[in-house]
Amino acid sequence: MNGHNPLATQSAPAIPNPDTPGPRTKQADAGVMHIFFHGTFLFVIRRGEKRIEVLMPKVEDHVFRAGNWLGETQFGHAAHGGGGIPTYEIEGLEPGAALPDPKHNLIFADAPLNAKAGVHANLIVPMPAAIFTPRRAHVPEGDLDGKPPAGYQEHMATLQILSYRFKDDAKLRIKGNPGHAWEPAFSGPEGKSTVNLHVFASPDQDHGNSHTTTAFDRLMNLMSGVDLKITNRRSRSFLFPESLPDGIPPEESEDLTPRMARLGQMGRMRKSGRDLNLLWFPSEALDDKTSACTDCWNECS
Repeated sequence: MNGHNPLATQSAPAIPNPDTPGPRTKQADAGVMHIFFHGTFLFVIRRGEKRIEVLMPKVEDHVFRAGNWLGETQFGHAAHGGGGIPTYEIEGLEPGAALPDPKHNLIFADAPLNAKAGVHANLIVPMPAAIFTPRRAHVPEGDLDGKPPAGYQEHMATLQILSYRFKDDAKLRIKGNPGHAWEPAFSGPEGKSTVNLHVFASPDQDHGNSHTTTAFDRLMNLMSGVDLKITNRRSRSFLFPESLPDGIPPEESEDLTPRMARLGQMGRMRKSGRDLNLLWFPSEALDDKTSACTDCWNECS
């Protein structure tokens, strides 16, 4: 995982954006889809395979949702009468070869998975054409109890965006038992319209500073033999707008907790006739609720 990553500069993906925005229609050429992973995930890359297993640990006070922006629905229920871990797969995407940037991510190598760990759901996606890490927290080694993996550069991600090409948006779907209802929709400015799928494994309200350390403990517990803890409960993540894919507005990068606080104001603003665009003006009281529920990667055989 410490080899050269051609996407490490976090610039816009070298993949063609659709030329025609609009509703769900078949595209003549390849389209672009971004998958936003907000919160606590373990991304497992198995050498020689062209896919990633995205494990969502069970964490107290986390909600699990997936869908279009502002329209995500509950995600990861087990099939009726079944006791296994719900497993989903996103179909219709072209595999790529991008790897996470070590400057912005916590990356393990050959850490065995803990079969006894609590997993809410498993989502399988292809290897992406590009990886962006626009939200991340500065976690120095002094804020860790235990030794981080080799190559750790004191930053952890709280939002990953995996970018893909696709040939036919009519074939995009989330397959599973049960499946997850999702209707892909194009959004964004003309010439840069993309399909954006948001996946949340994070709290939808503020649960205090201790939640960050609890979520990290559950994440590390997905791997056997990993003894690493965050000791600073006040860790916060920050948005680096230059690391967003081309055409993606900062609003779509927002964590669920501040978003829910903003939307809680919508009804009051609507009744008073105020401009609803003001919901996403910088607000110190709401922006302070940005959590640091981090993710990590594990490359293994």
